[in-house]
Amino acid sequence: YTLAGSLAKEIMSAMDELLITTVIPTYRRPAMLRQAISSALGQTWPHVRVCVYDNASGDETGEVVEKISETDIRVCYHHHPDKIGAYQNLNFGVRAVKTPFFSLLADDDVLLPGFYEQAMGAFMKHPDAMFVAMPTLEVDDSGWVIGGSGALMTFERRYYRAGEAYDGMWNGSVPGIWTGFVLRREVIDEIGFVNESAGPAADVAFIRHVLARYPGVFVPYLAG
Repeated sequence: YTLAGSLAKEIMSAMDELLITTVIPTYRRPAMLRQAISSALGQTWPHVRVCVYDNASGDETGEVVEKISETDIRVCYHHHPDKIGAYQNLNFGVRAVKTPFFSLLADDDVLLPGFYEQAMGAFMKHPDAMFVAMPTLEVDDSGWVIGGSGALMTFERRYYRAGEAYDGMWNGSVPGIWTGFVLRREVIDEIGFVNESAGPAADVAFIRHVLARYPGVFVPYLAG
């Protein structure tokens, strides 16, 4: 019994080291939120924790998340009683990340099933990498592709030393949209959170900071 218990603890500890938290800030988009959550739970990489942070939507958002969490214990939900602002809500969720890896997912975005598996494969191959980046597509309500994050015509996996990926973003070989990023928890321990005073481009500024400072990997797989 002691041996079995010890082995179980070792297995659980190993699984904890592989966990990715999906941070989903949301506000009054329950139908889209359902799709976003499902795309995170449907990853081929099963070691996922999906955390939804509701910016006082005041609609059926809570019911949507609760229904999903009844069938999947990997989902957690926090509801702010008062609206605190989009980036404040995002940072609230980021501060709560306890797992070794995390990603940021808007409530109107979806991930393709192999995104996390591809990212973790890159992290395992390059243990010093602090981020893995993949391209994304922008699709309208009718399903037509209307844009992308760049790097869509790059077909080679590439490792970037610290600072190199920043130049890659400007020449289009590295995407700059955080939906296509998986990050190590140490990133926020060292550089902090999204600058809430940076205005509408605060999300881009955060990713630029990461690219300018850390080594990482570009993977030619469509994230979402």
